[in-house]
Amino acid sequence: MFKTSVCWRTLTLTGAVERNEVRLVVGRTTKFAVVAETAAFNEAGLSEYCRHKGLHPEQVNAWGEVAITSQHMHREASAHEEL
Repeated sequence: MFKTSVCWRTLTLTGAVERNEVRLVVGRTTKFAVVAETAAFNEAGLSEYCRHKGLHPEQVNAWGEVAITSQHMHREASAHEEL
């Protein structure tokens, strides 16, 4: 998916790191796949996965929270439609 060393080297050479312009654009499908793949990981496993993929555990945890919130909202909306 993401190669951390190549990514950071490119960002450093272009000056993006110094200008605080580091933004990683990840699509919904990829976020969902990462959350699903890492759902059963403990903290150490998630950290290792993230290092390998060039992500931060905080990102993955945030994506998981968004997925859970979205699912709850969808269920509530469906329940209201049935009434």
